[in-house]
Amino acid sequence: NFWSLLLKSLEEWKPDIIAFSVISDNYRWTLDLARDAKKLTGAKIVFGGVHPTSVPGRTLEEGTPDFIVVGEAEEAFPELARTLTAGKDPSGIANVGGRSDGKIWLNPPRPLIKDLDRLPFPDKDLFYRECALLVKKSYMIAASRGCNYSCSYCWNSMIRKVYPEGFFRRRSPENAVAELEWAKARYGIERVTFYDEVFTSDRSWLEKFLEAYRRRVGLPFFCCVHPDNIDEATVKLLEDSGCGAVNIGVQTASQALR
Repeated sequence: NFWSLLLKSLEEWKPDIIAFSVISDNYRWTLDLARDAKKLTGAKIVFGGVHPTSVPGRTLEEGTPDFIVVGEAEEAFPELARTLTAGKDPSGIANVGGRSDGKIWLNPPRPLIKDLDRLPFPDKDLFYRECALLVKKSYMIAASRGCNYSCSYCWNSMIRKVYPEGFFRRRSPENAVAELEWAKARYGIERVTFYDEVFTSDRSWLEKFLEAYRRRVGLPFFCCVHPDNIDEATVKLLEDSGCGAVNIGVQTASQALR
């Protein structure tokens, strides 16, 4: 089965570090897999993602992960890997938590990366090589991070405790379109799924982006919208640019808003 095949591959590979992106839904499954992988390989286990960011102390108390990365990890995780490879003490790395001499430590986050355009495009070759039929249909991309709203059921209400200011950021229209052009040429994608929390929250950005998207990408797409940021003109703009469906969140306890 999948579990056995995965553990066999890890045993043959013998990695030094095994890292997991953990949400609450897959937390128990990840713990079980991490325990088995650790026994077979002796690798250091690192948890990152929404769950350890939400409850870092409880995640470390469980004992299986050697380290966690809280918040954004583009800079923190490579620094942790380099430090462990060099055999040095990682306890001073921002965004990172761990255990030393039986005691838990957790460091505050480093400043956010304000300019998302300076990040490289994500390397998705593994997914397109191993499961092309599943991922070719729709390429997943986020042209922004965070959200201007703080709905209690959503992780954006929690992440504000880690980053009280400035967590919401957008990539430039040019940068996001350039990634999609690259993905279209490299992977032959047929659709685009935008994972922005509210794709339509900035009308000026949206108009600039969709004008370039129509000319240079021209694929059908899906996005998420919010009742405050959608009207007939915006629907027409989305439709004319290739949007075939949207997801709209209306979860609220307020009868007036509903």
